[in-house]
Amino acid sequence: MRIFLVALGLACLLVSGPEVSARTFDDRRSLPAGVQAVSTADSVRMAAGVDSTGPAAPDTLLRAPSDSTALGGANNPLLLDLPPIRPNDPPVIMVADSLNPLLLPTQTITARRVRRMVDAGRSRLSESVVEASDAGSIADIARLLPSTRLTVNSRGESLFMLRGAPERHVRVWLDGIPLTIPWDERADLSMVSMDAVGSVDVARGPRSVLDGPNALAGSIRLRTRDTDGAEHRTLFGAQGAGAGARQARAMHIRRLGGWSVLASAAYRTRDAFTLPEDVALAFHQGDRLARTNSELEQFSGLVRARRELAGGGSLGWLAQVSDGSKGVVPEGHVEDARFWRQPTLRRVLLGGSFDRPVSETSKWGAEAAFSVDFFRQDIRAFDDASYLTPGLEPGADFESDDDRTLYGRAAVHRSVGGGQRVGVQTVWRHTRHGETLEVDGPENEFVQDVGSIVAQWNVATGPWDMQAGAGFERADTPNTGDKPARDAFDAPVFQLGVSRIVGESMQVQASASRRSRFPSLRELFSGALGRFVVNDMLEPERQDYVDVGFAFTGRRLELGSTLFGAWVDGGIERARLDGGQFQRQNVDVLRTLGAEVTALWRLGPGWRAQIHQAFLHSRTKQAGKFAGPAEDRPDYLTSVVLTRAPAIGWQARLEITATGSRESADENAADGFQRLPSQAIWSLRLGHRMFFERGPFYDGELFVRWNNFLDQRLDSQTGLPEAGRTFWIGTKLSLRG
Repeated sequence: MRIFLVALGLACLLVSGPEVSARTFDDRRSLPAGVQAVSTADSVRMAAGVDSTGPAAPDTLLRAPSDSTALGGANNPLLLDLPPIRPNDPPVIMVADSLNPLLLPTQTITARRVRRMVDAGRSRLSESVVEASDAGSIADIARLLPSTRLTVNSRGESLFMLRGAPERHVRVWLDGIPLTIPWDERADLSMVSMDAVGSVDVARGPRSVLDGPNALAGSIRLRTRDTDGAEHRTLFGAQGAGAGARQARAMHIRRLGGWSVLASAAYRTRDAFTLPEDVALAFHQGDRLARTNSELEQFSGLVRARRELAGGGSLGWLAQVSDGSKGVVPEGHVEDARFWRQPTLRRVLLGGSFDRPVSETSKWGAEAAFSVDFFRQDIRAFDDASYLTPGLEPGADFESDDDRTLYGRAAVHRSVGGGQRVGVQTVWRHTRHGETLEVDGPENEFVQDVGSIVAQWNVATGPWDMQAGAGFERADTPNTGDKPARDAFDAPVFQLGVSRIVGESMQVQASASRRSRFPSLRELFSGALGRFVVNDMLEPERQDYVDVGFAFTGRRLELGSTLFGAWVDGGIERARLDGGQFQRQNVDVLRTLGAEVTALWRLGPGWRAQIHQAFLHSRTKQAGKFAGPAEDRPDYLTSVVLTRAPAIGWQARLEITATGSRESADENAADGFQRLPSQAIWSLRLGHRMFFERGPFYDGELFVRWNNFLDQRLDSQTGLPEAGRTFWIGTKLSLRG
């Protein structure tokens, strides 16, 4: 820790002033005649080293004047005054990211820096960073997200925990459409494809009452790719590793009139993942490195159309389909583990969104989104790790889940003068869940309605920005299948926030909120094929949350830090009962205190280092003291990324993630918990980016990725170690425009 603080202090001494120099590089591709400006992209950077990854501004889209173009990203932009472009001028690369170079003829550039304050609790992964992750699913990007831990539970689901909060407190969105499965208030992120995702925005902690119900820990917002000003883009990618792991994808984006249209398809498969060589499990593994029952296969496709509206705003439509199957690895520390396979994991998601922001020409703004979600999951239970018996005879354990969900959100905003704006939002979600628990068994139907209506007031005056919001949330279960009926849940919600710009480079902020999370249908009514005893008397969790932090933005260094505390009254935790079964119960109070530091240091052209560090202290209240263990909350989370990413040539990326010691449930332990040690994973990526003078391809990349190259053990939970050393090799190509 002392070394870390000293390094940050030295970094601050090296921060330089706002001067910027511009450079140009030769290339062979020219712009279409008549092009007058370069479009803005979140990952644009100058050759002088200005880039945009790191903490993200609350409004991450920067719109440049028509006679200028914005560089440096939404955090630290430059407005560059450019003369008109003549079609016959020699083409050069002036500005580029590592994916999609933006080209201009040689120009004389006059730059003036526009300071843009950032939020220390928000982060963005740009398209170049997402692409360099080589992620097949959303679960694969956890190592890049500050204060985020990926955990795989005994059901085989990959889940995110933000700032020590459990996965059901985190909302995940795709182009404004929720990906959470309402039956369990979470989604298996290993089965959500990344093939069309262009950027990822993460908000840690509750940021606004407009986040919607159940958003206690924050949100992860995925945005699909765009054309970035080009008429069309076509991308291909393929990669493979040992144990039959293969991935392939194709994507095409083009402009059709005023619409940006995207179509993508991806396929992933693996026979197994391999364990570290020194892992020895007591049960269900033997001496093999290939993990028992860890196969996976998935096909996914997505079509999206987005249109920018005159006067600001956009209209979008989206359709996503996926079909897959996977094994559920058995817990290796107990003989009576889950011997499950999921032969069906199928989803069809249809949705649309509209937004019209408040502008200089209109005092009114509006937003709306809707979606229709069809999800099907089958779980086949076996007697043992041979996965042979029982057969599919009538009465055998076989769970089928059939979910149909309707979602809608509408908001209206109005500017009332004096830097003030007010908004009102309503959200409604209706889900119908059908469940059968045995072959040819009867189906039980469960229905839940969740809704909210909230209002928010914002005012910006001088260096101050203030926010206040309040509202009401409600959850009702009009159909409880074969279980007793429940009364509806009601909960108030409020949030206060204030921030102040200090000088030209710093912002300080503080917030306080009260939010609630309603029990999911599965928590209330499911026995998980006999593993849990139903507790249909669960009550909502209520969280009081405070944080205070600052963000500093310099030319070479971005630094943010936040202190936060969460008190969850009635937190829903699992408890072990006599006889070996579990039950979900409301605990007295669960408290998490934490400190978070994020730093981005631009070491030079193409080089940068990122450090994310979070310290957590989570305890449950017992006998009037916060001394009880809190399951799966680590003492700290660390992420370090060192990158060399020039637009052309050799690229390198070193990723280090460390997870502190934590209490994990263990039915063999006297108190029901085992203390897992601190563990770290090192990964390395090398790639070579090239441009082709002729032929069908414009550019391409060959890369190798060595995940966990030290072959270290990392446990998601007791008896559930993650993959060991995995070597990937792949290629990415784009067609000429």
